[in-house]
Amino acid sequence: MSAMQECKLLIAPRNNSNLITIIGGKGSGKTAILDLTANCFEDRCYRKGKGAVEEKNSFVQRIELDNPDLEIEINFVGPVESFTKKITEDKLFKSGKVTYLPQGQIEDFSSNRERLNEKIKQVIFDNKQVKDANLKENFEKIDSEIKSINQEIEKTNLSIFSLERETTDDIVKGLSSELANTEGQLKNKNDELEALRANIKDGVQGKAQELRNSENALQEKKRNIEAFELEREVLKQEFQYSLPNINEKIKGLNAYLTIFEIENKIPDVDYKVQLEAIEKASTNLQHICVGILEEIKTVEEALSKLEGIEKAEAGILKEIDDIQQNIKSISDKIAEVAGKKTKIKELEDIRRSNFIALMCKFLEWRKFYKQVIETFSKESSKILNGVRFESSVHFDLYSFIRDGQEILNLSKVPEEEINRLSDLLKGLANRESEELIKADVTKFVSEVMTHKNQLKGKKTWLDFYNWVFKNYYSLDTNVSFNGIDMDRLSIGQKGTVLLKIFLAEGDYPLIVDMPEENLDNKFICDELKDAIRQAKKKRQIILATNNANLVINTDAEEVIVADYKDNVISYTIGSIEDKSIRDEITHILEGGREALIKREQKYGFQ
Repeated sequence: MSAMQECKLLIAPRNNSNLITIIGGKGSGKTAILDLTANCFEDRCYRKGKGAVEEKNSFVQRIELDNPDLEIEINFVGPVESFTKKITEDKLFKSGKVTYLPQGQIEDFSSNRERLNEKIKQVIFDNKQVKDANLKENFEKIDSEIKSINQEIEKTNLSIFSLERETTDDIVKGLSSELANTEGQLKNKNDELEALRANIKDGVQGKAQELRNSENALQEKKRNIEAFELEREVLKQEFQYSLPNINEKIKGLNAYLTIFEIENKIPDVDYKVQLEAIEKASTNLQHICVGILEEIKTVEEALSKLEGIEKAEAGILKEIDDIQQNIKSISDKIAEVAGKKTKIKELEDIRRSNFIALMCKFLEWRKFYKQVIETFSKESSKILNGVRFESSVHFDLYSFIRDGQEILNLSKVPEEEINRLSDLLKGLANRESEELIKADVTKFVSEVMTHKNQLKGKKTWLDFYNWVFKNYYSLDTNVSFNGIDMDRLSIGQKGTVLLKIFLAEGDYPLIVDMPEENLDNKFICDELKDAIRQAKKKRQIILATNNANLVINTDAEEVIVADYKDNVISYTIGSIEDKSIRDEITHILEGGREALIKREQKYGFQ
């Protein structure tokens, strides 16, 4: 069959207890048949501008430019219509899925902790037992709650930083100084007024004061009306923005009542009565304001007609009133600053409580994930024999230290101190009780805040807060094999463990290209062959391999021999029992003869 003409492969979408192995020399077309098949389930083409990744081992990417019209047809076992596509055609088979591990991908997973961790979670939650127990919903709920707490902490950091900029020591000192100066001005003016009044004749004294008091009272009424109008506009906007949301929630409640055929529905809220009353009150106040303005005008005219000492007295009284208004304004600002400082303390307590809640939520998440893993392991124990998963919380020590070094002035805060602070946070990761978490967070916050004013030149307190309270944690899956942690295994041993993990994933087909690369051959014989035997009972497995143990000792139901000659790729299909296939195994696969002899001894045939 020419690779430039068509490609056909029988593949079962679910629950086909078959192991198909593809063997052949280098460049014989083993990868070709796998990559073309996978291209029907996932886009294997290199499409620029769509997050494309160039893969050096991808057969599809090697030929897509020269042979875009190459057609692939897949036929399925069971009542499923065949699927056909051209190599670069932008369509995929949607009625089923496969897991495809191209050449070298197992090694990529073993060297990328984050990617491996996400893949393990995917494998676990694709498990039927886990799905049937509806564990994923609660798992994602906790994840969502953690993200929500993170957002609240970030908002609180920004609020505290904004308030601190409005309540600096310079601002407080400036207001205190301004108040003292203004109070001094008031004393001087009162002294000036007292000296002036000593020269006012009996019977004239008090006229300017009376007019000024009258004007002040009228001006206060006018300010109250203006304040009402301002509050009225704010309330109207609140009605405008909240009304649709409230009525939408009422609509949702009524939908539940409809389900139970309850006719007494909840009426919508319209605020009509309140809005009408507000507008009526506003109209009345506007009429009153017109009268007040007329009275102010009359008083101002009377003040303008004063002469001599009375006019001077009226002028001083006006200055005193202005100074008193200024004192009130400054006092209000000082009170506002004090209120903001109190608010900062409240927000700091809230932030600390949220950080404690964050770590407690990780504790809850870790314990729940442990239950999920236990449910998964019961179902997959035979495939995963020797492999153990354990839920843990990972602390990104490197990122915390790196960020700290970028923010803090290292001439004032030595690296050893940053390392010590990181140890406090690292210990938080796997605490077993809320009481211990609370104590550790309180200790950490208390000690790290002593470095708040030891920042690099352009760094701000917001940078500091976002470092201190950043979520450097993630839910992790510790993997061990026969009691040895994954990080301590060789590359080959890691690859064997990873392949066992993929074998335990779901019941849909698994396609693997050259899994034995970098794998430990002893592990293949002792561990992997039995895992494949167990996995093929519930899913179809297709392996391209040069390893005799993965073909013979796994009891492959079908062997495909790939050959490339005269620019034509051809495939011969048969079973291990076929003499022609056995001859190919002997000639192509390393250790093929020895593996066949052991099989003959086991099953007693020649």
